[in-house]
Amino acid sequence: MWQFKLWWPRPRITVQYLSHGIYLWLTPWLNLLEVYRSLGRQAEFETVALYLHDDFNCKLIRWHSQDGFCAGNDHQSLEEFPHIIQRLTDTWGQRECLSFLKSLLEDKRDKTRTGFHLAVFQEILLLAGLLEMRLEESEAQGANAAPGAGRG
Repeated sequence: MWQFKLWWPRPRITVQYLSHGIYLWLTPWLNLLEVYRSLGRQAEFETVALYLHDDFNCKLIRWHSQDGFCAGNDHQSLEEFPHIIQRLTDTWGQRECLSFLKSLLEDKRDKTRTGFHLAVFQEILLLAGLLEMRLEESEAQGANAAPGAGRG
């Protein structure tokens, strides 16, 4: 039986996991934060939160705040970023869109970004996962199509 350990030796995760299946890999770590919070394990929580912030474009998640973040005027929905919504609308269903979504999750600005609020980060993660599954299904259907199918 596979066990989910309540520790995380820090690997360099960004490059390795952004290339494939990011939604499957990151979600357990985000869930782990909630597990640590519910168990009262603040040190472990803060360690994982710091690693996620360092390696991804996610605002630092705080132990003591109600929603996990410091108070402020954070954008808490992807809809509050019209330029992102426009690009997603224009490219949805294409590999270009998936690359864009993954680029939003990465911190490529040498840690000068504050990062997205966790709610926005999770929305981006969800969209990337949905699009990745859709593209894989489309490619599998295309590969399975018989040569000459549909010819009369």
